[in-house]
Amino acid sequence: MRDDIALTVSEGGPTPRETLPVLRVIGQAHETYIVAEGPEGLYLIDQHAAHERVTFKFVKYRFDNGESEYQPLLEPLTVDLAPGVMTTVQEHQDDLNKVGWRFEEFGKNSLILRSVPGPLSVKVSADGAAQVLIRVLDELASGGPGDTWSHRLIATIACHASVRAGQSLSIDDCKNLVRQLEQAERPNTCPHGRPTIVRLRVNDLEREFKRR
Repeated sequence: MRDDIALTVSEGGPTPRETLPVLRVIGQAHETYIVAEGPEGLYLIDQHAAHERVTFKFVKYRFDNGESEYQPLLEPLTVDLAPGVMTTVQEHQDDLNKVGWRFEEFGKNSLILRSVPGPLSVKVSADGAAQVLIRVLDELASGGPGDTWSHRLIATIACHASVRAGQSLSIDDCKNLVRQLEQAERPNTCPHGRPTIVRLRVNDLEREFKRR
């Protein structure tokens, strides 16, 4: 009955890009999904995945343009790293600084953390941001397959800086998020590849209600 939507491809620029259909936001369901009406039925938008995509666009733009947004900590934190991770820190320190982490080496396997990425500072505590940094560094040190390290770095920040499932949003919040999603590249998936939006077709709804 439901399906992932096939997005329109706009030819307006030098590179075609996907666009969402025109949607009218109705409200929020289960404090997790934004419900909207569109040209072919009802659309359910995962608020966390959608906000991830929007935040990813914001952080990536600043990263690509060297515009760091960071929040200094009132008190520096000591962050203990797994053995061998310090090499990753040294290799990628400039880019970690670009997304807002400012730190100094402290001994063989520790850092003194002095600032965190701006988007994280409004969503998680300083300790929480430090745990995000540890997670990112562990992933980079593992050198696993998949997206580039910079994509994983930005995607992890976007994930932790975004609204969560179970968070109540006002109707205006829902509308603003959908409008921002419309302006994002690849609006149909979050940076990790999960769908942001699914469609319930009118024809399928009518069959369920035995109207045809």
